[in-house]
Amino acid sequence: MAPRIRFLAVALVVPLAFAHVAHAEGETSATREAEARFEEGKRLYRDKKDFEGARLKFAQAFALNPSAAILWNLAVSELDANRPLEALQHFRDYARHSDAKTSNTELLPELTKRARKGLGRIAIEAPEGTEIVVDGRPFPDRAPESDPADV
Repeated sequence: MAPRIRFLAVALVVPLAFAHVAHAEGETSATREAEARFEEGKRLYRDKKDFEGARLKFAQAFALNPSAAILWNLAVSELDANRPLEALQHFRDYARHSDAKTSNTELLPELTKRARKGLGRIAIEAPEGTEIVVDGRPFPDRAPESDPADV
């Protein structure tokens, strides 16, 4: 339950991030559209517990404005929408984001553990330098990979 509480707290402060973008560059239609989709995602998540609908709105907002705050909300909604593999990738991306909040990154081990409960893991062994492709995508970079892959 703690991740949802953190999610809502973070979601409520994000309009400040949009205000900064709008002020710095002049409000654009893309910024307004991203903010509208983000607000709709928050409403769907909070009021309707429609995690899949919220996930879609956050993904649309992130495509228009790839901010850390939107990425965090996207990852949390993916986890709650039972999309643990996507959530893990977005949590990893969030951890590398320059604007990631410490209070959120401190939750990542717990959220990662929660996501992995719904996944399998495979170990890949190959000669060093081998390109590995899983489901048509390079993974992770090149062999050897020391940790099993989330699938």
